[in-house]
Amino acid sequence: MENIYVFTTLDETVDQVLKHMASNGVKEMAVLDDEGRILADISTTDLLLYYFLEKRNLHHSDNEQ
Repeated sequence: MENIYVFTTLDETVDQVLKHMASNGVKEMAVLDDEGRILADISTTDLLLYYFLEKRNLHHSDNEQ
C-alpha cells in the first residue's frame, strides 16, 4: 500500500484546505512553510472551530451596529 502525504501551505484559505482534505479523504494535514518544514498540524476539528468562532464574531459585530 502506498503512503500518500497531504499537506497545505500558509497561503491556502480555510475553504481550500477543507476542499483539499475532503478530496483526499483525510481528517488532518501538515502545514508547511516555504521551505517545506512542518509548522503545524491542522484538523477538521480546528477548521470547524474556526468557522464556529468566525460566525459568532460576525453575529456579534452585527448586533453592535
